[in-house]
Amino acid sequence: MEQPFVDAGVSLTWTDVRVPGTFPIHVIIRREPGGGPGGSSPSAFGTTIGDDHSQGGSSFIFYDRVLKFAHAHARGVDVILAYAIAHEFGHVLLPAPAHTKDELMKAEWSDDDLRHLAGAWHFTPSQKAAMQFKLSSCCRDE
Repeated sequence: MEQPFVDAGVSLTWTDVRVPGTFPIHVIIRREPGGGPGGSSPSAFGTTIGDDHSQGGSSFIFYDRVLKFAHAHARGVDVILAYAIAHEFGHVLLPAPAHTKDELMKAEWSDDDLRHLAGAWHFTPSQKAAMQFKLSSCCRDE
């Protein structure tokens, strides 16, 4: 899961507490959206709430959708789950609209997309620069 972020020059640290100088992203894995954000898009694997991600953010991952998609495309659930989490992290770290025509931030993935992502899943060069800029301007030690 860390590969696209390392490639983008972004360091991930998994923790359960707020560490000064970091940009926290909370990941909540739910079975289904429950009618809230993401409920209106049946193909969405997750959603990120809020518009202002200047100090962090919260993302929901819909596990039943990930599971169904992984089985339908003969892929490991862990792999699709990692893609979904990385995609939602992208929504927290990138300015809207963050979706692209291909790569990790594509709105919906096909079997061809999965084959492409399997080799090396990445953010685009402009997304990498945007993430680095955001993190350099918001995450100085407090």
